[in-house]
Amino acid sequence: RAQERTGRVNTKRCRRMKQTFYVATAFQNKEAAKKVADYLESRGMRWTFGHDWTVDSMQDPDAPETPVLAQRDLQSAIEADLFILLLFDPLTPGCHGELGARVSHNREAHIVRGDVDKVHLFHKHPCVVEHKTVEDLVNYVFAA
Repeated sequence: RAQERTGRVNTKRCRRMKQTFYVATAFQNKEAAKKVADYLESRGMRWTFGHDWTVDSMQDPDAPETPVLAQRDLQSAIEADLFILLLFDPLTPGCHGELGARVSHNREAHIVRGDVDKVHLFHKHPCVVEHKTVEDLVNYVFAA
């Protein structure tokens, strides 16, 4: 509740309670997302709602199920205990939509920036924690 009053994330509490995750990135980076997901699953975590978009992803944006998949992706991003944005390309509108949905609910979001220098307005939201590498993120999330 303190988060609602102050707009700040209780990071210590968030680190202890992580059970589900969502990894957002550009579709062409889905193999990197899968590697992160595999690691998190090896630590006992699971995709939010069991939805692994790296396997069950939209192939045709004009398909009839596209609206349902879009809603499921956004809801998964919002509801996950741990949200990660792998930012290898600054021009990734889909995953920035997921980031926007996440921070609009004042939920902590982690961005792995790598060598990307371009900064989006949402990257500076108080709920966003930036990391240079996936290893930095893992160390932060699983710190005792």
